[in-house]
Formats: sequence, C-alpha cells, structure tokens
Amino acid sequence: MTITIVLVFFACWSPYYLYCIWYWIDKDSLTKQDPALQKAIWLFSCTNSCANPIVYGVFNRNRWTWRTG
Repeated sequence: MTITIVLVFFACWSPYYLYCIWYWIDKDSLTKQDPALQKAIWLFSCTNSCANPIVYGVFNRNRWTWRTG
C-alpha cells in the first residue's frame, strides 16, 4: 500500500513541479501558454487529496467487517 500511495503522490504532483521548474528556467515561454493549463495542473495536483481515501479504502483489510455488525 505504501508504494501505491507514493506512486499516486508522484503521479499527481509531478506535473505541477515540472511546470514550476519550467517557470524557473524560462518564464517568457510560459507567458504564452494558456492560463487554463496552469489551473488544470493545479487541480490535478489537488486530486492527490481525493485519491488518498480511495487508495486507503481499496487496500483496507477490514473493508467489509463494518457491514457484519
């Protein structure tokens, strides 16, 4: 499960950090980019917070014990 959490974190946050590195290297080329791209990358990084409960729910060993009462 830990590897899955790390992979989900990396997949969600790497586009944002690559965008930041691109900004630090060449600010002028990013001014020509669509502002919606920046918003989409930011929202994609926020999906990590949505994906974590899903991953924890899938890997939970006691997932069905709450139904048995």
